[in-house]
Amino acid sequence: MLAGDRDIDLYEENLKRLEELSIREITILAKLHQYKYNNEAFYEDIRKDCGIEKDEVKNILSAVTRTGFCKEKVGAYLGYEGDVYYTTSLFESFLKCIGVCAEETENS
Repeated sequence: MLAGDRDIDLYEENLKRLEELSIREITILAKLHQYKYNNEAFYEDIRKDCGIEKDEVKNILSAVTRTGFCKEKVGAYLGYEGDVYYTTSLFESFLKCIGVCAEETENS
């Protein structure tokens, strides 16, 4: 595979992922990336900005995992009750692909 072919494949893959996401899902992903994981401040910010309650956000994040842009933290951790999500390196590379640098998302 030539380097140009790889770029075209990445473009097509990212375009397909983007087509699968709603504006609301993209907004939640961007906020998740900003907060690093879905903590209480994240949920409060989503509620204020989008009017979406915590339980619905958890359901949306669960559905968005299909893109590979976020994952649920899994494992046996003391006191861990589940429903902790974080953005992946794939989402980071997607942001770079569309011209959003990491500093912009961390400082927004």
